[in-house]
Amino acid sequence: MAGHQAGLHRASRQTVEPGAAPVSDDANRRVGNPVPGAPDTKDLVRREIGDGEAGGEVALPGEKTLERPVQPPRQLRAGAGRSTATRHPCPEGGSAMALLKSARFRGDPLLEKVRAGIASSYLKFGQSGSHIETVQYGLIDLGHSIPSGATGFFGSETSTAVVQFKQNQVPPLTPTDPVVGIATMTALDAEWAMPYADRDEWLSWQTRRIPAFDFHRRRELARLPLTSYTFNPISAVIPVEFRSAMTAGLEALLDPAGSPDGSFTTPATWGASPLDLEHCHIVVDTPSPSPDWLNTRNKYIALRARSTTLMNQADLSGHTRFGPAWTVVYKGLLTAPGVGSTQGYLDQYTDFLDDVLNTSATTNESVRLLWHTFESDNWRPVEMSDNDPRRAWWNEVVPAPSGVTHPPFGSNEGAVATNTFLLGDLQFVIDEFAVITALAPTYIEAAALVGLEEKHIFAAMQGLPYP
Repeated sequence: MAGHQAGLHRASRQTVEPGAAPVSDDANRRVGNPVPGAPDTKDLVRREIGDGEAGGEVALPGEKTLERPVQPPRQLRAGAGRSTATRHPCPEGGSAMALLKSARFRGDPLLEKVRAGIASSYLKFGQSGSHIETVQYGLIDLGHSIPSGATGFFGSETSTAVVQFKQNQVPPLTPTDPVVGIATMTALDAEWAMPYADRDEWLSWQTRRIPAFDFHRRRELARLPLTSYTFNPISAVIPVEFRSAMTAGLEALLDPAGSPDGSFTTPATWGASPLDLEHCHIVVDTPSPSPDWLNTRNKYIALRARSTTLMNQADLSGHTRFGPAWTVVYKGLLTAPGVGSTQGYLDQYTDFLDDVLNTSATTNESVRLLWHTFESDNWRPVEMSDNDPRRAWWNEVVPAPSGVTHPPFGSNEGAVATNTFLLGDLQFVIDEFAVITALAPTYIEAAALVGLEEKHIFAAMQGLPYP
């Protein structure tokens, strides 16, 4: 099923920026709502040149008083509030003329001309087009007011926002006229350069729930110079080979500069959370492995049966399944030590993972982590299907750890079954401090270890009212 991402409702009544001709129905559908707040930015490219904006100052017409509809509140709704401006994806390294660094602007032929200093392409009052809309969204999302929204017309409101943006730079850009030239475009591009995220991804960060366990790519950018991923002590029992492969995979998939395909490439995921990426499969990279692997997989099947037994046992507490009190009981059962000859659940899972490593050493057959990103279709690019190749990645655990690449068979479930032998899963959640909590067989177990209720996850994934 084609995916949709949650964003903002649009105004349904016609909105006209002062100084513009009446907007057509098609153009009016492009009007978005201002989104308050700006993302953290790092290493902004400072300007060594002035704008030298051709045409200098322009006289603005007097403001016209127009009745404008009240902007509706931001709500979760599939596919709403996104920019309709034409996208211009660039391959790794981009084209020869790609000077812009942000995913919002890079590759747009008209904006690239502005960045290249072609004065005749500078943006100014009276112009219109999808490239104007793109710049308007860039200003609006930084908190600059364009009350009519991103209409694609450069009117007096946009002029005011451009002047304000120039004045807010340190030092201010001169001349402070309402023209977007090389220095203004460079400065605006720098605000959005990292992470390499388009507006749809940025919008998803503003509207998500479960923020304490929403480790998106902007958080990964902040983590990189400061700290490494760590594991919750409960999950530290996971063998180091799997922990190393997991962290290597997450670092590659959350790359703020692009994806495992390279810099300036579309992201492999918008984040690691129950909404995007919350598990990886443990597979042998051949469909017909040694018979020894059957015993290993049977251990995982037994683990799944054990989790069902523990859930039923938690139900005996009388609490509503997946509610807060039930989750506490279930966590206690998952972490309880073994009794007599019966292993504790954590020990049983660790035993399965150890057996995977031992069987790989015995058979000399490779074990990989197979990742499927953009899990929830409410939290992915609107054009993305379940079988989109951007969703499928893998990296080797043993015998030789490897980087993250696309599997040759894509993300289709049938192709996965035909080309690999599935052993089990690693389910995980990552908190805002880059602490990984992992368990199996479902995300319910990993979430229970941190007190995260399944009903909240389900509501967030589906865009339902929060319980």
